[in-house]
Amino acid sequence: METESTDIRTRILKALDGRRENKVPDCTLLVEDEKLRKCLELLKNAATKKKVYLDVPLTKIVVVAHDGPAQYRSEENESGNDRILTWRVLMGGVTAEGWTQEQLTYLESEVGEKGFNSRSRTALEFDTLGGAVEETNGLHRLTAAVCWLSSKPNGDTAELRKACVTTWTFAPEVQEVFARASAGKWEMLVGRETVCGSERGPLLIRCADASSKDGVQFVVTREGAQRLTVNEQERKGVIQRLFSPGRARDDEPSIAWIRIPPMIVSAIADTKWIADQMKSPRYRDAPSQFRKQFAGHWSETVFVDDGTRVIDDEYFTESHGYNDADRRGIAALGVGETWESDAYGEAHTVTRLEDVWCKSEAADDEDEPSARQRMRP
Repeated sequence: METESTDIRTRILKALDGRRENKVPDCTLLVEDEKLRKCLELLKNAATKKKVYLDVPLTKIVVVAHDGPAQYRSEENESGNDRILTWRVLMGGVTAEGWTQEQLTYLESEVGEKGFNSRSRTALEFDTLGGAVEETNGLHRLTAAVCWLSSKPNGDTAELRKACVTTWTFAPEVQEVFARASAGKWEMLVGRETVCGSERGPLLIRCADASSKDGVQFVVTREGAQRLTVNEQERKGVIQRLFSPGRARDDEPSIAWIRIPPMIVSAIADTKWIADQMKSPRYRDAPSQFRKQFAGHWSETVFVDDGTRVIDDEYFTESHGYNDADRRGIAALGVGETWESDAYGEAHTVTRLEDVWCKSEAADDEDEPSARQRMRP
């Protein structure tokens, strides 16, 4: 006998199979593995962020945070670099356990910051980088949403309504670099200078077409992009003058370039959908601006830059020395709980503080929530 949750899954799969001409479920997706995560982290250093509600076109979602159960994981593509899969493949790993008609209604509604069910109480969340959309929380419900919504009339243009999105926006000069690279099908790489084992130089982007060996390099910041000559010595001189005038000349920098996948370049370049909504917002309210805070402690017995400092969850990047296991451990902390570094032990710890609430930009008269309202499941 079928349970209601089995019936929900069956309904989605039947709807999906009933519209085989719809190409959305078979759109290529990239899985955010360690290399891609590093690439996106670097690029976000040159972008400004804002948390808003947007209607997200299903076709603009190009990156997912993980690829579901092991039996549905994708193989590497022909380049051997990017792991790819599709929504149709992902749907095979969605059990829909405990789902009812209420969950289907959720997928069709303005999702906002609503939880999905008793097991998934957090909001469905996305990041955008330029025009590229990355799922950051809620992959199973998103997979079901894409397969269900795209199976309806006009499914090719379906949108997930009122999604909670953190936008990362480049300066116009930087966005133009991506637009030209996408149009010209240039290869793009991103990197940052490493000096004495520490990434502390400026963000660099390199573009090259098939006929160019070295291509064109840019120093990229939140304010814009400055083109550099290919001459290595002159490039180093410009960077030293701009960013590290006090650096010793014998501290020769090195750069570990990371290839930006072509589909990410194209998606970043396509900003019209998001620009239209930012210019004429469809929603007057904005997501609540809660921000996690932590007390990071570095012992003087090990670290030169010692002490205890308040930091937020954006601090725990690879460039600051944190790996995936570190980030998972820190993300799992409850208020008052402490994480201890595997590498340094008690010499480096992170303690979760109470979340800080920031008034949303869309509501000047918004009151700070009470202590009870602050509580999260």
